[in-house]
Amino acid sequence: MRILTLTNLYPNYIQPNRGIFIKYRMDAFCKISGAEMDVVSPVPYFPQLPFKTRWTQFSRIHKHEMFDGVNIYHPRYLVVPKIVMHTHCKTMFQAAFPLVQRLHEKNPYDLIDAHWVYPDGWAAVKIGKLLKIPVVVSARGNDINEYVDFPKILPLIKWTLQHSDCNIAVCQALKDIMLDLTKKEDNIHVIGNGVDRTRFQSKIKAECRKKLGLPADKKIILSVGLLEKRKGHHILIEALGQLRQSSGESPHLYIIGAGPLRQKMIEQINMLNLADSVKLVGEMPNAELANWYSASDLLCLASDREGWPNVLLEAIACGAPVLATPVYGVPEVIHSDSVGQMVAGRTPAAFAEKIPEMLAKKWDAQKMKDFAAQHSWESVAKKVQETFNFCLDQSRN
Repeated sequence: MRILTLTNLYPNYIQPNRGIFIKYRMDAFCKISGAEMDVVSPVPYFPQLPFKTRWTQFSRIHKHEMFDGVNIYHPRYLVVPKIVMHTHCKTMFQAAFPLVQRLHEKNPYDLIDAHWVYPDGWAAVKIGKLLKIPVVVSARGNDINEYVDFPKILPLIKWTLQHSDCNIAVCQALKDIMLDLTKKEDNIHVIGNGVDRTRFQSKIKAECRKKLGLPADKKIILSVGLLEKRKGHHILIEALGQLRQSSGESPHLYIIGAGPLRQKMIEQINMLNLADSVKLVGEMPNAELANWYSASDLLCLASDREGWPNVLLEAIACGAPVLATPVYGVPEVIHSDSVGQMVAGRTPAAFAEKIPEMLAKKWDAQKMKDFAAQHSWESVAKKVQETFNFCLDQSRN
């Protein structure tokens, strides 16, 4: 089987953490199936300029690279942020189609595997129709739980779901929304993300803390994700402030990630006099997160929307219990109170109330290890293989 994975969210040498969960899934699939894979990962066009902006990194990405033995191609497509987002699917298609056509003529693909319903899925379905290649589109989160609220994008999402050969949702909550849009239940398969248990496994807490320069005698909470409002780091900072007010002290909170709200978060930390106990670590290579999870007493996730958040499984695999908001796929991950719990509401008060209880509880490390074992990337890959085979069988009939 020859697969073309089409997604703008895939790791490259400039952004090694970008969409790494897609890489994990497809690497595992190729390993168990023996399939060959190329990746077309369009990036926004941006000219090389003498000054830096947050878009400059795109100009540094090579048009072709080998990443862990996989051919990755980066055609440029026109992006105008926010203003004409409904045109991005068309500019992505225009950029990717000539390249995919050349690659397909040289060595034909059996199936296109697209990630994100919009804009990537739309472009992939258009390409699939022109080249007569079946297309599987995976919905992962914002493409369904946010973009459907955009009036100009909603019909494009509906069209994609209705004209793809198969669809995958990373959680049942996303599938429910997709069903309302397409009414084709047998066409939507639920396949959650997995966790790399060779990379994410429990280590000795004291050794990890010493290695990372963390205090040995403090309770440590971890929060991982982009520094954006939707991830809710500001809610956790406020919760720590409330704990400091009520008890005179608070656990230490370490926030891993980069993003536009960094400066505002620094100001919030200073305003609440939490500079001694709340630290912004910055972005971290995925391979280094295991030490942070193992060093922590609790992982908190205060998002307002998610698909299937990998950080929860990664933390659990490393022996850290999790506390999260009950949004979209989160209840499907935390389906056992032996690995974590959910807050009643997405508020600082809700987290402040629950955090002391979570830190005081004795957690069973073996139950966490067993839980993570149920969610390996190999088990995910087997489900992906079944879906791809189903799609290919349907296309032949």
